[in-house]
Amino acid sequence: MGRINIYFAVNYILKPISRGNLYPVFDEILKRIRTEENDSGIIVKSSEGIQRILISNLVFAEVIRRNVLYHHRSGKVVRSAESFCVDIRNYYQTEPVFLEGLPVAREYGHGIGTKSIALIVEKHGGVYRFSLVNGMFVFQATI
Repeated sequence: MGRINIYFAVNYILKPISRGNLYPVFDEILKRIRTEENDSGIIVKSSEGIQRILISNLVFAEVIRRNVLYHHRSGKVVRSAESFCVDIRNYYQTEPVFLEGLPVAREYGHGIGTKSIALIVEKHGGVYRFSLVNGMFVFQATI
């Protein structure tokens, strides 16, 4: 979550470089970084350290003998033998209402079952948090 690695090429610029052709490239890079920072992800502790795997880059995950293997779109596989952590973010149109730390639906029959999610996390000895950050609804859990 701290360092961001950028693995994409953006607009090859020919010399002479001017403000007019450099600034749009920087704007595109910043837009991609902001998108990546706000994307939902899974926090994984592996032999390479703590990593954030973006949901948009995840092909599938599998469990083999208490190890979770996360398969990236790039073909990279990250192995985690530690706790399962999730960080899900989504923009909202109407600010959610919270009751005792849980978001509640405004209408009967609507919502995502946050109480059920909380009970499942607690049943497995985990911790969770629902919050609002920079105009986004955020759910984080560790089991």
